[in-house]
Amino acid sequence: METSSSNKKTLYVVGSIALLLLLVINVILVIQNRDLKQRLEEFAAQRTPNILKVGDEVPSAVITMLDGQRKELSYSDSNKKYLLFLFNTTCGSCERNLPTWESIAASKQNGTYDILALSIFDEEKTRAFVSEKKMNLPVGLADTSFVKSYKIIGVPHTVVIDGNGTVQKIWSGTLKPENIQEIMNLLSAS
Repeated sequence: METSSSNKKTLYVVGSIALLLLLVINVILVIQNRDLKQRLEEFAAQRTPNILKVGDEVPSAVITMLDGQRKELSYSDSNKKYLLFLFNTTCGSCERNLPTWESIAASKQNGTYDILALSIFDEEKTRAFVSEKKMNLPVGLADTSFVKSYKIIGVPHTVVIDGNGTVQKIWSGTLKPENIQEIMNLLSAS
Protein backbone atom coordinates (compact mmCIF):
# COMPACT_ATOMS: atom_id res chain seq x y z
CA MET A 1 0.00 0.00 0.00
CA GLU A 2 2.87 2.25 0.64
CA THR A 3 4.00 1.93 -2.98
CA SER A 4 0.54 2.70 -4.19
CA SER A 5 0.41 5.81 -2.01
CA SER A 6 3.92 6.74 -3.11
CA ASN A 7 2.96 6.22 -6.77
CA LYS A 8 -0.09 8.44 -6.29
CA LYS A 9 2.05 11.17 -4.73
CA THR A 10 4.55 10.88 -7.59
CA LEU A 11 1.76 11.03 -10.17
CA TYR A 12 0.24 13.98 -8.35
CA VAL A 13 3.58 15.82 -8.26
CA VAL A 14 4.37 14.98 -11.93
CA GLY A 15 0.84 15.97 -12.98
CA SER A 16 1.06 19.21 -11.02
CA ILE A 17 4.44 20.02 -12.57
CA ALA A 18 3.09 19.20 -16.07
CA LEU A 19 0.03 21.36 -15.48
CA LEU A 20 2.19 24.20 -14.18
CA LEU A 21 4.47 23.88 -17.22
CA LEU A 22 1.49 23.98 -19.59
CA LEU A 23 0.21 27.06 -17.79
CA VAL A 24 3.59 28.82 -18.10
CA ILE A 25 3.83 27.88 -21.80
CA ASN A 26 0.31 29.17 -22.36
CA VAL A 27 1.15 32.52 -20.72
CA ILE A 28 4.31 32.81 -22.84
CA LEU A 29 2.33 32.07 -26.02
CA VAL A 30 -0.34 34.65 -25.14
CA ILE A 31 2.36 37.29 -24.59
CA GLN A 32 4.10 36.37 -27.88
CA ASN A 33 0.78 36.43 -29.74
CA ARG A 34 -0.01 39.89 -28.40
CA ASP A 35 3.45 41.16 -29.41
CA LEU A 36 3.14 39.63 -32.88
CA LYS A 37 -0.30 41.19 -33.39
CA GLN A 38 1.08 44.59 -32.40
CA ARG A 39 4.04 44.22 -34.78
CA LEU A 40 1.73 43.08 -37.58
CA GLU A 41 -0.54 46.10 -37.07
CA GLU A 42 2.48 48.43 -37.14
CA PHE A 43 3.76 46.75 -40.30
CA ALA A 44 0.34 46.93 -41.96
CA ALA A 45 0.08 50.63 -41.12
CA GLN A 46 3.41 51.24 -42.85
CA ARG A 47 2.36 49.24 -45.91
CA THR A 48 -1.06 50.85 -46.39
CA PRO A 49 -0.97 52.46 -49.82
CA ASN A 50 -1.30 56.20 -50.00
CA ILE A 51 -4.30 56.49 -52.31
CA LEU A 52 -6.23 59.45 -53.64
CA LYS A 53 -9.09 60.37 -51.30
CA VAL A 54 -11.95 62.85 -51.25
CA GLY A 55 -10.67 66.12 -49.81
CA ASP A 56 -7.10 65.62 -51.07
CA GLU A 57 -5.47 68.58 -52.78
CA VAL A 58 -3.90 67.57 -56.11
CA PRO A 59 -1.06 69.48 -57.74
CA SER A 60 -1.23 71.24 -61.08
CA ALA A 61 -0.19 69.02 -63.96
CA VAL A 62 0.58 69.26 -67.64
CA ILE A 63 -0.88 66.42 -69.69
CA THR A 64 0.32 65.40 -73.14
CA MET A 65 -2.76 64.76 -75.23
CA LEU A 66 -2.81 62.15 -78.00
CA ASP A 67 -3.18 64.95 -80.56
CA GLY A 68 0.23 66.24 -79.43
CA GLN A 69 -1.07 69.29 -77.58
CA ARG A 70 -0.39 69.90 -73.93
CA LYS A 71 -3.29 70.43 -71.53
CA GLU A 72 -2.66 72.21 -68.27
CA LEU A 73 -4.61 71.26 -65.18
CA SER A 74 -3.87 74.42 -63.23
CA TYR A 75 -6.77 74.52 -60.75
CA SER A 76 -6.60 78.31 -60.73
CA ASP A 77 -10.27 79.03 -61.49
CA SER A 78 -12.51 78.27 -58.53
CA ASN A 79 -15.55 78.28 -60.84
CA LYS A 80 -14.21 75.47 -63.02
CA LYS A 81 -14.27 71.73 -62.37
CA TYR A 82 -12.43 68.80 -63.83
CA LEU A 83 -13.73 65.33 -64.60
CA LEU A 84 -10.96 62.80 -65.06
CA PHE A 85 -11.44 59.28 -66.38
CA LEU A 86 -8.36 57.20 -65.53
CA PHE A 87 -7.94 53.97 -67.48
CA ASN A 88 -5.51 51.55 -69.04
CA THR A 89 -5.78 49.57 -72.24
CA THR A 90 -5.96 46.11 -70.64
CA CYS A 91 -8.64 46.81 -68.04
CA GLY A 92 -12.04 45.17 -68.61
CA SER A 93 -13.82 47.50 -66.20
CA CYS A 94 -12.28 50.48 -68.00
CA GLU A 95 -13.67 49.20 -71.27
CA ARG A 96 -17.11 48.69 -69.70
CA ASN A 97 -16.99 52.32 -68.48
CA LEU A 98 -16.33 53.76 -71.95
CA PRO A 99 -19.99 54.11 -73.01
CA THR A 100 -20.84 55.74 -69.66
CA TRP A 101 -17.88 58.12 -69.84
CA GLU A 102 -18.78 59.05 -73.42
CA SER A 103 -22.41 59.59 -72.41
CA ILE A 104 -21.33 61.96 -69.64
CA ALA A 105 -19.02 63.83 -72.04
CA ALA A 106 -21.77 64.10 -74.67
CA SER A 107 -24.13 65.67 -72.15
CA LYS A 108 -21.65 68.43 -71.24
CA GLN A 109 -23.87 71.44 -70.82
CA ASN A 110 -21.47 74.33 -70.45
CA GLY A 111 -17.84 75.33 -70.26
CA THR A 112 -17.57 75.25 -66.48
CA TYR A 113 -15.78 71.91 -66.49
CA ASP A 114 -13.16 70.04 -68.47
CA ILE A 115 -13.31 66.34 -69.24
CA LEU A 116 -10.18 64.27 -69.78
CA ALA A 117 -9.64 60.56 -70.24
CA LEU A 118 -6.14 59.72 -69.02
CA SER A 119 -4.38 56.50 -69.92
CA ILE A 120 -1.76 55.13 -67.58
CA PHE A 121 -0.39 52.98 -70.43
CA ASP A 122 2.16 53.87 -73.06
CA GLU A 123 1.30 56.06 -76.03
CA GLU A 124 1.41 53.37 -78.73
CA LYS A 125 -0.96 51.00 -76.90
CA THR A 126 -3.21 53.89 -75.92
CA ARG A 127 -3.47 55.09 -79.55
CA ALA A 128 -4.35 51.56 -80.71
CA PHE A 129 -6.97 51.22 -77.94
CA VAL A 130 -8.55 54.62 -78.66
CA SER A 131 -8.71 53.78 -82.37
CA GLU A 132 -10.09 50.27 -81.84
CA LYS A 133 -12.75 51.44 -79.37
CA LYS A 134 -13.50 54.58 -81.40
CA MET A 135 -13.26 56.67 -78.26
CA ASN A 136 -14.91 60.05 -78.58
CA LEU A 137 -13.19 61.67 -75.61
CA PRO A 138 -10.17 63.94 -75.21
CA VAL A 139 -7.45 61.43 -74.30
CA GLY A 140 -4.14 62.22 -72.65
CA LEU A 141 -1.28 60.23 -71.18
CA ALA A 142 -0.84 60.09 -67.43
CA ASP A 143 2.91 59.76 -67.02
CA THR A 144 4.64 58.29 -63.97
CA SER A 145 4.90 61.63 -62.18
CA PHE A 146 1.16 62.24 -62.63
CA VAL A 147 0.28 58.76 -61.37
CA LYS A 148 2.53 59.23 -58.35
CA SER A 149 1.44 62.77 -57.45
CA TYR A 150 -2.25 61.90 -57.90
CA LYS A 151 -1.77 58.68 -55.88
CA ILE A 152 -3.28 56.43 -58.54
CA ILE A 153 -2.86 52.76 -57.66
CA GLY A 154 -5.55 51.21 -59.83
CA VAL A 155 -8.06 51.83 -62.58
CA PRO A 156 -10.70 52.64 -63.58
CA HIS A 157 -11.20 55.80 -61.58
CA THR A 158 -13.67 58.55 -62.30
CA VAL A 159 -12.65 61.67 -60.38
CA VAL A 160 -14.27 65.08 -59.93
CA ILE A 161 -11.85 67.83 -58.88
CA ASP A 162 -12.91 71.39 -58.12
CA GLY A 163 -11.24 74.53 -59.46
CA ASN A 164 -8.98 74.75 -56.42
CA GLY A 165 -7.57 71.25 -56.97
CA THR A 166 -9.59 69.55 -54.22
CA VAL A 167 -10.91 66.06 -54.96
CA GLN A 168 -14.68 66.17 -54.58
CA LYS A 169 -15.56 62.57 -55.41
CA ILE A 170 -13.95 59.35 -56.66
CA TRP A 171 -15.63 56.35 -58.20
CA SER A 172 -13.50 53.22 -58.51
CA GLY A 173 -14.45 50.36 -60.79
CA THR A 174 -17.39 50.11 -63.14
CA LEU A 175 -19.82 53.00 -62.88
CA LYS A 176 -23.46 52.30 -62.10
CA PRO A 177 -26.35 54.19 -63.79
CA GLU A 178 -27.05 56.18 -60.61
CA ASN A 179 -23.44 57.45 -60.65
CA ILE A 180 -24.08 59.41 -63.87
CA GLN A 181 -26.61 61.73 -62.23
CA GLU A 182 -24.36 62.13 -59.19
CA ILE A 183 -21.45 63.11 -61.43
CA MET A 184 -23.60 65.58 -63.39
CA ASN A 185 -24.90 67.11 -60.15
CA LEU A 186 -21.37 67.61 -58.85
CA LEU A 187 -20.23 69.18 -62.11
CA SER A 188 -23.16 71.60 -62.27
CA ALA A 189 -23.03 72.61 -58.59
CA SER A 190 -21.28 75.88 -57.80
